[in-house]
Amino acid sequence: MTNTEARTFASELGEMIIIEMADFVQLFSETFEIAAGTTRSNVPDTCPRWHQLRGMPFVSEPYEALAAVRDSAPPTVIGEFGGAPVWLVTRYDDARKVLVHPYVSNDFYDAPWWVNKARDPQDATPDEYHHTRTLPLAMEDERHARTRPALVKAMSTRRVEAVAPFLEQTAADLLDGLPETEPVDLHYRYAVPLGNATLAKVLGIPSDLSMTYPQWSDLLNFHMLDPQTARVAAGKFYGFVASVMSAKRHSLADDGFSDLWRAHDDGVLSEFEIYGAAALLMHAGQEATGVVTNGLACLLRHPRALAEVTSDLSKLAGRIDELIRFESPLRLTLPRHTNGPVELEGVTIPPRAYIVVSLAGANHDPAHFASPDALDIDRDAGSHLAFGHGGHRCVGARLGTMVATTGLHALLSRYPALRLADPDQPIAWRPSTFSRRVATMPVILGRTP
Repeated sequence: MTNTEARTFASELGEMIIIEMADFVQLFSETFEIAAGTTRSNVPDTCPRWHQLRGMPFVSEPYEALAAVRDSAPPTVIGEFGGAPVWLVTRYDDARKVLVHPYVSNDFYDAPWWVNKARDPQDATPDEYHHTRTLPLAMEDERHARTRPALVKAMSTRRVEAVAPFLEQTAADLLDGLPETEPVDLHYRYAVPLGNATLAKVLGIPSDLSMTYPQWSDLLNFHMLDPQTARVAAGKFYGFVASVMSAKRHSLADDGFSDLWRAHDDGVLSEFEIYGAAALLMHAGQEATGVVTNGLACLLRHPRALAEVTSDLSKLAGRIDELIRFESPLRLTLPRHTNGPVELEGVTIPPRAYIVVSLAGANHDPAHFASPDALDIDRDAGSHLAFGHGGHRCVGARLGTMVATTGLHALLSRYPALRLADPDQPIAWRPSTFSRRVATMPVILGRTP
């Protein structure tokens, strides 16, 4: 890819990001608006252009394009939103620096170019909590320091590891129900129910509800082209979270959602803050468990690596990080904003700017990972940034890694000769700017040895 092509790609990626930022604002338009009046409706030619952009190579094979941007320039401006420049960071060292920089904030409610109309929680009803300042993803400073420990406790190492037997049994049960000699979509028949059931077990979502919420979480994560549809889905998703948490209030147990209520009873979190925390755990936890089919996609496209893995599954746990690095569940972070100057490689990103970090670009940076576009299953890839870095690192990382390890181990030990149902067809990826998840994965399992 030439420098000119890299610049064109960066510009088109900027359009994609800005359109999704406008979508995000519309989902929460009860709460705030952009001071400069930017909305999806006045981004020129959004719908036809959006169809074209979602078909661009970035969706299916983003790494060559990201490499061209990374190699051709340090942090670069890729567009403007609400009167503020949007910068893209693609290099590993720059990404780590931005993710912990004191002048870089996740708190979009306090971005100085937004007209904040956040509703007072006292004036909102329980199913409107997402229209208040309660989402931990957008917290910094004291509020983040107060909320983060409750999230970490809800997804603690002890609690995640305690569900290991349940995870193993669920994997076996799901595999028992799959056909061996005809095409089966492993994404929807295996990976999704495995991840959802395990996440529900950790959080304490009743088993009869554990398959209800993913459709709304999917819509939030992979915005529908119709903003109104996404808005309706958002309301239903957050309403579902509120109903689950309301029911949990009267049946506390040893689970993540009960821990959030205990934090409320201890005076740490408000009622609306625990609803916001629960929504984040459900949404982000499901995203983390998407690494099962991402990892399998890596192996099916690299037969030699698949053969090495299946020849000695006892080493799989030590090889999962490389699979996660190679196909990270998040390509880009949500936009952060600067409240002071940020210096990166001699470039000054000014205050009142947005920064988007390409985690996928950082994880394929040859300055940190030798031959990054080669899948080396014996690589020490533990320093990958797939789950972020610093104070906002994904609290579901351990769960996602465990689900991927157990899910792939169960699958490959039973069906070591599985193959794509149509090897001539490329793997289909979800049309999302920020996420990297398989859309479908039809395979032939083959008979159990």
